[in-house]
Amino acid sequence: VGLLWKRHRKPSIKGRLYLQGPPRQLSPTRITLSQADGLAIAVTDSNEWGKFEFYVPPGEYQVQISATDFRLS
Repeated sequence: VGLLWKRHRKPSIKGRLYLQGPPRQLSPTRITLSQADGLAIAVTDSNEWGKFEFYVPPGEYQVQISATDFRLS
């Protein structure tokens, strides 16, 4: 499992969760965005293709991914 993360010119953070191998649908996954100090400021679920997006001002953030049988490698 991996995480692609892009920071765009407009104030947003977009990403895509994926499983290694051929593209396939994923179960919706809960993603929490926190400030650098650990304070959670936004929560969203990925879509069936693993895409997610947060609209936030420029800054440093932490991303936490929560799903059954899911871990970063």
